[in-house]
Amino acid sequence: MLRACRGLLGYSRVVLKEGDGKTFARPGDTAKVYYELYKLTGGVRERVFKAHSVGRLLVGKDQNLKAIDKALLEMSKGEETLITCSSEYAYGEQGVAPLIPPQTDMEIKLTLRDVYAFEGEM
Repeated sequence: MLRACRGLLGYSRVVLKEGDGKTFARPGDTAKVYYELYKLTGGVRERVFKAHSVGRLLVGKDQNLKAIDKALLEMSKGEETLITCSSEYAYGEQGVAPLIPPQTDMEIKLTLRDVYAFEGEM
């Protein structure tokens, strides 16, 4: 069942699969994720990256795309979501040559596989 989440200007997401509803990441936690990146140019959706393995991301510390950090703070363990975002929430004015041109809107399919709590001082 798809569930639309209220979006900000330039950011929206649709829940493709509900998570457990109780295990959420907080800033400083490590998230175990699977993701696919798609660029949206001229009305065309093109995959630019598909993770071949599950990655680990530090949540809420400005080390990820803004769209990914925002989504991870809203998702629960096991949730799968589709994010659509403007370039401001992705790679911005610089892009990532040669794959992603400057000011390119993106779609991100993101699954939160697990959350590892931060242990220590912030």
